[in-house]
Amino acid sequence: MSKNENRDDGLTRWKISNGQNYLEIFAPNHYQLGLLEGYHLSNQIKSFKRVIKFLSITFKSKQYSYKKLIELSKDYEPFIPDHFHLEMEGMAESINKISFDDILLQNCFLDIFYGKLIPMFSKSKVLKNFEIGCTSFGVRNKRRTLIAQNFDFPFFFKPSAAFVYVHTPGNPSIFSLRLGAQLSLPVGINNFGVSVRINAIKSTHQGGISIPSSIRIREGLEKAKTAQSFLNYITRSDCTASCNLLISDLSKVFSLEVIPYRYEKREIKECVSKSNTFISDSLQISLIDPKYSKKRQKHADRRIKNAYEKSGGQLNERSLLDILKDFPIICRLNFLKPMTLAYLTDHYFGIGNPRSNPSGLVPIFNSKYSIISN
Repeated sequence: MSKNENRDDGLTRWKISNGQNYLEIFAPNHYQLGLLEGYHLSNQIKSFKRVIKFLSITFKSKQYSYKKLIELSKDYEPFIPDHFHLEMEGMAESINKISFDDILLQNCFLDIFYGKLIPMFSKSKVLKNFEIGCTSFGVRNKRRTLIAQNFDFPFFFKPSAAFVYVHTPGNPSIFSLRLGAQLSLPVGINNFGVSVRINAIKSTHQGGISIPSSIRIREGLEKAKTAQSFLNYITRSDCTASCNLLISDLSKVFSLEVIPYRYEKREIKECVSKSNTFISDSLQISLIDPKYSKKRQKHADRRIKNAYEKSGGQLNERSLLDILKDFPIICRLNFLKPMTLAYLTDHYFGIGNPRSNPSGLVPIFNSKYSIISN
């Protein structure tokens, strides 16, 4: 199979937008989609397996080896919808030396680390130093909405990351950021204009066992035609880990602060920023370190509010991208700490940081599969 091939069982092609690569896949069903994803994302999937194995070494004293992490991931498997299970099977079948268990674990990564290990071992120095730190923004202009985020990871995560644009019959087209075999990070946009961003939170609350967050967000993007319908879907069951969520469509932006058994929801009328902490006073007791990310949160609040007021409530996408470039607090470049390795607005995307790298155009806004108005 070549890098770009048109076949009866699907079409795949790596495309370039202003120097940024993304994988586009047309597939007749989820199993074929998985086969094509596995083949074309094999390097990212193998890289993410190495990342998780490396992280698991630090937990051996706590008896959390790679094998133990796989055992934990199996608790989530019964909650995975059949068509996504088939997609994951397809991935595993198309890659040498990658098993279904590897694919499953990658899809449960956030749930296990942020929903189980970090709350269980909150005093662990290793876990205290491990973080996925991101900064996101939501804007409700007078005529439209905007949503954006920088994604900050340890530098060795970068080879695992890719943007993927998928098309399957009867479902919205979805553009999302992925790590390895994840069906989506809890980040993406569909061609109804429903968009979601996440900030992981280190909290004292262990998550419940349910559908893994990567698959849950992907299912929401396949189902939702509005931000409200996505919100209704995501809040109908308990969450597997603590987080902040921003959800938007062409007219509304919702902000959620989430602990496993509780959602703090509000509709945004002007603008909002999110980092890896809670804003609500009632949730401060849930944070392992209440001081963590507060400086970044306050700085992000000032930047977005000043930009919104200066624009007269008409903030544009370029201005939002400029905020994502804010060094060193929002755009973080220190490789000894979590650094900005990817970014996504509704119109721009990139692997790398927005300060040093060109921005690709999100294909949903630039193809015949563009935004569908309700």
